[in-house]
Amino acid sequence: MVMVRPRGGNFIYSDAEIAEMKRSIKFFKTAGVAGVVFGILDEKNEVDLGKTRELAAFAKPLLVTFHKAIDNTPDPVKAIALLTQITDIQRVLTSGSHDTALEGAMVLHKMKAIAKGKITVLAAGKVTKDNLKKVHEAVGTSEYHGKRVVF
Repeated sequence: MVMVRPRGGNFIYSDAEIAEMKRSIKFFKTAGVAGVVFGILDEKNEVDLGKTRELAAFAKPLLVTFHKAIDNTPDPVKAIALLTQITDIQRVLTSGSHDTALEGAMVLHKMKAIAKGKITVLAAGKVTKDNLKKVHEAVGTSEYHGKRVVF
């Protein structure tokens, strides 16, 4: 999975930046990657459904993960409910708007319940090989992301 992000900073992108993201996705399709990771918000830091739907559809047949931009929304549970309307998104990378997946476990549970299997909650936030079992017991999702989850 590769990150598609035209710049650092916030996750509010202009039409020109969306076009740049599409160029990157087009390249990644030819490069043989499994999928892409991106997150697009509007001026209120809510999920930008229009641009997200457009980019997710453009990414077909690649897998699509909406990344931790969801943790910048005012309500990640509401945000994942919106994302379930986009059939081209398979997973959401999130810490439940907390610094760690353990701290966000309650929110992650709520997100999983709202997603109802339409979208996989990919728990992130300081997940390591040393705490993966504890994180799994607290969060109970099927996928985890961490820089140090190496066995």
